[in-house]
Amino acid sequence: MRICRLYFITVIMLLLVVGSVSADNWFSTIFGQSKGVKGSDDLVTEERDVKPFNKIVTSGAYDITVVVGEKQSVKITFDDNLVEIVQTEVKGKTLRIFSDKSYRSQHDCLIEITVPELKEVVAKGSGDIVIENLKGDFFEYDLRGSGDVELGGEVDELEINLAGSGDIDARNLIAKDAFVAIRGSGDVRVYASDSFDGAVYGSGDIDFYGNPDNVSKHIAGSGSIKRRR
Repeated sequence: MRICRLYFITVIMLLLVVGSVSADNWFSTIFGQSKGVKGSDDLVTEERDVKPFNKIVTSGAYDITVVVGEKQSVKITFDDNLVEIVQTEVKGKTLRIFSDKSYRSQHDCLIEITVPELKEVVAKGSGDIVIENLKGDFFEYDLRGSGDVELGGEVDELEINLAGSGDIDARNLIAKDAFVAIRGSGDVRVYASDSFDGAVYGSGDIDFYGNPDNVSKHIAGSGSIKRRR
């Protein structure tokens, strides 16, 4: 036991000497305490003026609600001294949401989005996302991390890619054709009326509803793909 402790201390000291990590970052990583701007606990809602978009890419931990509707809007509710840290910028037709500084808060960063058309969402990190009233010929959702996702509406084709430990519930998104791929330990529930194509690489689980006639399944690992009624 003493040898293990000495080995641990030696490794940490070497990291500090060569500058791979600072003392603050080491302490934060080991003990789960983060540095950054501390929230004021005074919540404000700020509306952002952004150019039109039909794709969303998030990087960080946010609780996001998206409604596909008529008038575009983006609103952020957070501590009044932290809300400016959360960046929203549109490049091409993609809205990027990210933070340019580290922070600490007792509150979740809430983001409310209304957009006339939504084709794709890429979520990197954690946080929960609810998307309502999706419609159109195609929608793609990529989750790279953790968090809970709920999708609702009606589309012709649906593609879901999950890399991580998230949970995606798309039973209320009525799709004719659905493709789902999991790489990791996440779970996906999806609805497909005509065709379903699913692949699991790892320990994830896929449940598909809608009783499609055309079904293709591929499993590499301990995961499962099951038809549900």
